[in-house]
Amino acid sequence: MRNHRQLLLLMPALLAVMTLFSSCSKDYESPLSGRTIPDMTFESGRGEQSVELGDVSHITAKVTIVSEAGEESVIWCSANTNGNALVVNVSANTTYSTRKSVVDVYDTESNDHVSFNVTQKQNDAILPVDEIIDAPYTGGLYLLQLKTNVTIDWMNIISDYDNFINAKTATSRGLVVYEDYITVAENTNSEPREGYVEYGNNATGLKAKVLVRQAGQPYIRFASDVATIGEAGGELDIEVSTNVTNFVAEPEGAPNWLTVGTKTELDKYKYSQKLNIQPLPSNIDSRRCIVNFVKPGLTYGKQLTVIQSRQTED
Repeated sequence: MRNHRQLLLLMPALLAVMTLFSSCSKDYESPLSGRTIPDMTFESGRGEQSVELGDVSHITAKVTIVSEAGEESVIWCSANTNGNALVVNVSANTTYSTRKSVVDVYDTESNDHVSFNVTQKQNDAILPVDEIIDAPYTGGLYLLQLKTNVTIDWMNIISDYDNFINAKTATSRGLVVYEDYITVAENTNSEPREGYVEYGNNATGLKAKVLVRQAGQPYIRFASDVATIGEAGGELDIEVSTNVTNFVAEPEGAPNWLTVGTKTELDKYKYSQKLNIQPLPSNIDSRRCIVNFVKPGLTYGKQLTVIQSRQTED
């Protein structure tokens, strides 16, 4: 009976405490209650955006990467509270695709939940698959490829030579390989030439250039097409002017009295070719041999006639 009487005496105090706690619980209003957070879009570089929430003492955020760039394991987006705001940070997008994430914001006190999307733009690029095209003097049709995720709006030929390169323009969108065909005209000059095919996008100002190099008409020249030497034989030093690399001197008929010696580069387009000549036998007055200056695999060549006789002085 005594314990029952004491409990009755404590009831008003207990009711007052319960009322106080109930009042405090009902007074809390989540900053997420009834609100939405707009989606955020970032440029390709590093960036930060924030949204004011008010009381963030019970706010937590979780970021889920759903990147289209295939970088689901790369934590490029983060969301944290700072002061009265939720702050979203993104690292620079070095990929060539747009990437996305979802930010889920929770109130641990009231269980309110808001989510929004974060999108970061791609790193725009026009990337030549091959930066240099080497064409022979005969010219021809060549495939030019660009990896691009922007529209190719224009094409320009940069060259000091008229009608050297001809190409067609086209457009392409998305992370794809852009293909174009260029025609390189025959080079009728012995000097090499070069030019550029340039592509660009108007919106971004991006440009990309492909260098087109073309060899000149091949040539091999001597001071004279005939070289003479006396009966004693010896060494002929033939000065060769040519833009043909790795040419060889080949005597016709494999003579046993003429052999090919060393070849020495004198400057960019000039060589010294040694030919070794045996003494003339006493039973003949003269002999000759054709020496072909050619490059294996190249149809162009030049012939030198070597004559050895008793009438020729050293």
